[in-house]
Amino acid sequence: MAMVLAGARDDNAAEMAKVLGQKLPGDEINAANAAVLASLNGAAPASFQLRVANALMLTKPGNAISERYIAVLREKYAAEIFQGADLAMVNGWVKEKTNGKIGSILDQLDAMTMLVLLDAIYFKARWQATFDADATRDEAFHLADGEAQVPTMHLRADFALATRPGYQAIRLPYEGGRVSMVIVLPDPGNTAIAQRLDNEEMGSLFAALRIPPRHVELALPRYHATFKSSLVGIFKSMGMRRAFDFKTADFSGMTGKAQAELPLAIGQIMHAAVIEVAEEGTEAAAATAATMVAKARLRCSASTGRSCSPSSTRRQGPCCSREGSPTLVKRPDGQRDAAAAFHHGQCRRPGLPASRAWRAKSHRGPRCAPPRERLLS
Repeated sequence: MAMVLAGARDDNAAEMAKVLGQKLPGDEINAANAAVLASLNGAAPASFQLRVANALMLTKPGNAISERYIAVLREKYAAEIFQGADLAMVNGWVKEKTNGKIGSILDQLDAMTMLVLLDAIYFKARWQATFDADATRDEAFHLADGEAQVPTMHLRADFALATRPGYQAIRLPYEGGRVSMVIVLPDPGNTAIAQRLDNEEMGSLFAALRIPPRHVELALPRYHATFKSSLVGIFKSMGMRRAFDFKTADFSGMTGKAQAELPLAIGQIMHAAVIEVAEEGTEAAAATAATMVAKARLRCSASTGRSCSPSSTRRQGPCCSREGSPTLVKRPDGQRDAAAAFHHGQCRRPGLPASRAWRAKSHRGPRCAPPRERLLS
């Protein structure tokens, strides 16, 4: 989303920055992201893998997207730039950068999609103290509404352990000791622990875990979980609304032209993640895709002499292009996006196949597939 923010301007940029928790000026945000990206990609020694990648996929020919914006993404976000991208190229890039853990991120591209912004992260590491696979056995895992039998790993070793109000936490280091996994165990009956783990509480928790390890007998479920959801509704509920509406969005930083001359708005924001925790270690990946769509326009034949718009097309029949052929239009907007997908993921029980462990509800509105579309460059 920082790459989307880099192309936003004025009130649109201010609203996005507020929701994303960004307080620096735009140029400083880009510079800070460049530093973080370099740090992450330079952090992994031979003991673990950590890769972060960004990309800009341009889907239309021509120069509608400004060279200045492309240069910012290339220099500050190390983004790979692709011309003539399609759905297969988008999903193929995600699959490659996540080492095959995420096979695809988008189900479709709107006909008016101008570009797709992508990021992906891949992580794989071995535990500093591995679990013995022979000791793994099915045991009861306590749920909010009962219990389930799941494969449970066992280990006796020294770990940092902290007790906080409402929960306990343990830090499991990976080989080399530079990175760790922190696991939180809520107290019985505490079902609201996730809401409590804000930035302040996480900072206090990490500080509490900076203590000498002590001997622990650990039982940990072996699990594989996946998650995929649209983030459009979530961002709107957080107050980011201008970016999805052609009337209020301003992404002139992407085009180098006034928003009225080439209107852009966010179409889709899809996020996917996968994690596998096993006796040897952890493998995880995540990816996000944001599409920018242009507002559809019609060019009218000089011979007709009348203005052409979706409303006039409905009243008077199809307008003609300069070549005299009928042109139909899909006009996407923030309220009815044919590519919108909702969204509720809930972890049911560990140890089950991903298709059963996570459930997602989806909704797709009507799709209008124009036989031809014309963009004003």
